Amino acid sequence: MKFVIGPSSKLLFLILFLSVTAGSVSAVEEKSFKEWTERFEFKKPLVRDDGQSSAKARTLPCFEVKIDTPGNKLIRVSLPFVSGAFPEESAIKVSCKDKEIIPAFRVLTVHPGKPVFVRRALLTFPFNFQKAGVYLFTVSSDKKRLTPKPHRDLETLPLILKTHNVEVKIGVEQIRLKYHDGAEYKAEFIGPALTANARPKAEIIEDTEHYIWARLLVPDSKWPRIIEVRIDTFGTVAVQAHLQRLLSDDGTAPDIGWKIEQITGSGFKKSLEHSFAEGKDFNQKTSNGRYEVYFPTAPFKRRGVVTVDNKTSTIQYLRCRLSEQVPFQELSWRRAEFVIGSSGNTRLNYLLEPEVDITIQPEIYDSIYSCGRTADLSKWPVLLSLTQYTHQMIQRHVMVGDDFGNISDSMSDEHGSVFGMNRLNHCSAIFEESYRTGNNTLRDIAVQWCSNFNDLTIYWGDRDGCGGTRYPGVNGGWARLPSEEKHVGDKSFMWRSNCSVDFCTKGFDSFFYAYEETGDPRMLAALNTQLAYSTEYVHSDRGQTRNIGVAADFMKLYKFTGLRTYSDEAMRLFRELRNLLFVNYLFDQGGQPLSKNLPFIDIDDVGYKYGYPKPYILGYALEALSDLLIERPDEPKLYETVKSLSDFFAENVDPAGGWRYPHANSSRLPLMLGMEHSAQLCRAGKVLEMRGESIDKLLDAIELVLSAQANIYNKIGTFSNGLEGWEHSTGILKEGKTINDLYKTPAERNPSRDYTEGKISIGNASIDGMVYIGEVLNFYLQHRPAERLFKPNVQLTKVLDRLEK
Repeated sequence: MKFVIGPSSKLLFLILFLSVTAGSVSAVEEKSFKEWTERFEFKKPLVRDDGQSSAKARTLPCFEVKIDTPGNKLIRVSLPFVSGAFPEESAIKVSCKDKEIIPAFRVLTVHPGKPVFVRRALLTFPFNFQKAGVYLFTVSSDKKRLTPKPHRDLETLPLILKTHNVEVKIGVEQIRLKYHDGAEYKAEFIGPALTANARPKAEIIEDTEHYIWARLLVPDSKWPRIIEVRIDTFGTVAVQAHLQRLLSDDGTAPDIGWKIEQITGSGFKKSLEHSFAEGKDFNQKTSNGRYEVYFPTAPFKRRGVVTVDNKTSTIQYLRCRLSEQVPFQELSWRRAEFVIGSSGNTRLNYLLEPEVDITIQPEIYDSIYSCGRTADLSKWPVLLSLTQYTHQMIQRHVMVGDDFGNISDSMSDEHGSVFGMNRLNHCSAIFEESYRTGNNTLRDIAVQWCSNFNDLTIYWGDRDGCGGTRYPGVNGGWARLPSEEKHVGDKSFMWRSNCSVDFCTKGFDSFFYAYEETGDPRMLAALNTQLAYSTEYVHSDRGQTRNIGVAADFMKLYKFTGLRTYSDEAMRLFRELRNLLFVNYLFDQGGQPLSKNLPFIDIDDVGYKYGYPKPYILGYALEALSDLLIERPDEPKLYETVKSLSDFFAENVDPAGGWRYPHANSSRLPLMLGMEHSAQLCRAGKVLEMRGESIDKLLDAIELVLSAQANIYNKIGTFSNGLEGWEHSTGILKEGKTINDLYKTPAERNPSRDYTEGKISIGNASIDGMVYIGEVLNFYLQHRPAERLFKPNVQLTKVLDRLEK
């Protein structure tokens, strides 16, 4: 594709020129700074505010808190509420045994319609736990909530925030903290100097008696930044700097960090230096032990150093040093944080949230996300163990280092690839698995993935449209711009493209989940910009028909917010695709008409020359159009398309469990990818059942996939990610040749030899299939007994016989 500099890119270069030649802010810069600020400032999520709300129940949620050590803890939890359960204007009470608490209460989202009912809300309160154990907290409504807001002067800097035990002054380059006992600290941001005299914008995200969250948005022509401060009821202060790089070429990060000086107080015991290269944690207490400073994300980034100087009572934290050459692409973000507060208070984790184990009943989540509930697997220890092992493997896919929080696209027994999925469409499945199972680690992984995506993967410029997803394969050989060519072959970091790519832009509904979990305004900025990009630039009738998958994101958002514009966008994508459907309602990846007399297709380069139904691509449509069919049942050809797609997958499933790639008759069988297609069949199955149709054939296909993974895991204790064509292991392929060189038509190949001679990939699972095991297993067990899964067919038995534990 030819590269053309877009309007925003031209504006960027002009700003850089003007910033050098002029000492004051020009009109062009001022306009650009205003646009930047508006892009990242906090905006409440949109929701349909007319029509009748669909009140379902008045059941209020409860939650359990597991405590390992007694003491006064900060509880902060985002609770889900069923529509009809909690009116927006009501107050809330929390009870535990004989204690009643009035928590701080921040509404995050509401259900569509009127009267207005809360959907998700953050509760924050301190609680003194007398001993270790599990505590049940119940929620009840009270009289009308009064929400007097303290007056905050947002026009004058520094921004001053006062609580009962600490005063915080927030400036552009400096933050000052003064505690009630007289201890005072000064923190100065370490980073590149601002190049323009732009007006910052202060905003309050949350302002309650137990929690204050403020930000300072500082535009600049080269190094804009967001200074963020969170203060809790114990006086713990979390400070984070978000630094964006507007330079027009990729580079590496300068020194970034914080210099923290104790102005008054007992100082620090000794001087020392600590490196985070090995992932070891660090915290520094004052000499009297009253206060401590620590860096929650630093051990995971494996970069930087902290230096303590007891003579000057100074701590210098470098999140990264210039010499470490941390990749920093144009228009991406890097962050540096520290936490300071009284020793012994609730520690904050890498999400800057209190480290407290909280569990919420899954039926409440199911009521607002339709995520289902986990089946009772106690009678089937193999299936229970398989589920738990899956959760562990998802956790192992999380990257540390320069790409912390991204999800590796493959995982061996020891190390994952530096290449990530870089498509967010599998993230919501991790959120929903955490909801079904109460596994908070999965929830944190999904949130951090969204955070990583916001910082490094969304392209915040205007090449091919602002807000799209960057392409992940630059260092794998796919370079669109001259500036990207230098990364080709670099295996140390997943360099992304410096442009938006439509067919990678999917999964933005995950940002809605992340916002509802955290209340983080960055998640809404990411959601809004990807929504705007997808509305304008994502189409299913040009370039890539796989873009029909984005209809799934639009339909999720429609269900959550009731905004018809979202379902209209999903319908637009289907109507575009409808023009390219074959007679049998299937379609080709590139939108080509169906080719007659297809040759044997074993690699993509051959397949691109022909029009044919590719299982991997059709799966996007099956997932996306199922929900759309519920909403628009009378749309011409929509039902026929969903039915034809379902039949295709049911008829073309491999006996060993899965679908071949790229063609249904190819040699490669990616077993784990079959789990994603099974999840797509589950969603179609729900819709077809609602229409009174039999889904036995769909269940047969799902059964084959589950049976393969369950029996393989039962025998060897890990996954099998795929089965390779027998031609590779038997040595009949000459060097430089592919299986495509052996056969002219699919009929010439004998696939039965794959089960007895094809190489089996062990212990290397792809995340895009793995995240769906819980969903697929739950759906299957609602329809069929588990015993059927442990009766492998002939083909699977041949594969199992060749496996060694």
